[in-house]
Amino acid sequence: GFLGCVFFALLAPSSLVPVIRQTLAEHRMYLALAPVLVSIVLAMHRALKRRIWLIAAVATLGFGGLTIQRNYDYRSSAAIWLDTVTKRPGNAAAHNNYGNILAQAGQPAEAIEEYDAALRIDPHYTDAYFNAGNALMKLKRIPEAITHYEEALRLVPNDAAVLNELGVALAMAGRGPEAMKRYEEALRIQPAFAKAHRNLGRLLATTDHLPEAISHLEQAMKIDPSVPEVHSELGMALAMSERAGEAIAHFEESLRLNPNQPQVELDLAIALENAGRRADASAHYEAARRMGLSMPGPEIKFESRERPKAERNGNWKKKGPLRFERALGKGKALFVNRVIRPLDQEGPDPPLFLEAKGICHEPFLNRFDAGGGN
Repeated sequence: GFLGCVFFALLAPSSLVPVIRQTLAEHRMYLALAPVLVSIVLAMHRALKRRIWLIAAVATLGFGGLTIQRNYDYRSSAAIWLDTVTKRPGNAAAHNNYGNILAQAGQPAEAIEEYDAALRIDPHYTDAYFNAGNALMKLKRIPEAITHYEEALRLVPNDAAVLNELGVALAMAGRGPEAMKRYEEALRIQPAFAKAHRNLGRLLATTDHLPEAISHLEQAMKIDPSVPEVHSELGMALAMSERAGEAIAHFEESLRLNPNQPQVELDLAIALENAGRRADASAHYEAARRMGLSMPGPEIKFESRERPKAERNGNWKKKGPLRFERALGKGKALFVNRVIRPLDQEGPDPPLFLEAKGICHEPFLNRFDAGGGN
């Protein structure tokens, strides 16, 4: 009668309102079971009279013990999902969610086992393909990650997040044009997708399309100005475009958001050198050193003041660029920075150049690793 109506009235809201995959349903019963328990207690009292107290005490102890045991299962997300996959090994969502917990805990190999289990149960489980792709990326198993992202995209063709991560994997595999296409598709679907703007901007920066790179990095910054890496990457793109003043502002903002960035300290020092602010540059260069910036051996090629003065005066602008660059592991030489100073300047070199003769700092373009901005 009345108690039955109360039960369904309490259960109805969580049953009738559409939800996206209810992960755990037992909590929906907590309040709704109250009238059921009341009806059981009343019936037992009517039938057993005074003996109800003894039965109630035993039931309280028994169910209390079960409650303590169940609460132990809820001690952590990992514990509850492990309990779920143990008790319901045929539940694909449980395997997927337990895989997510393992991935977050820094165990991508174990996470992949759970995602594979989910896909054996449900071969059309898009989230499991996507999450497995992410875990494979952490293990640098790029071809397998691409396969999983492509399968997820086949199941959900217009998913901007999948397109973005597929673009990252393709870029890391050296398939830049395909990666660029995926980023552009992601942005057509979701124009305010900061990660896709950032990744596309980074990729464009490595292919000598600096104006387009700057445009996308600026879009990423406008959407989410709180990411220090976006400011530093935009600063690098501006510095490579000889816009040192704007680059300085973004390097400084990046350091304001995260002061513990020795590489950005060094990038800022070089941008300040470009702008003729050598005292400020020296301070930031020393800050980078204090933070323990790794400085590999000298593989630097200078076009320096050692040139005959007549040649410099005849062929170079008075305040032309000094350039140094290093060869990377695969023999690919990348342009690093242009540091502006008078080429016929007499006297000692600025501190930055004295240090540059013995070290080779990480080049700007190498910082734009196309696979690292997701």
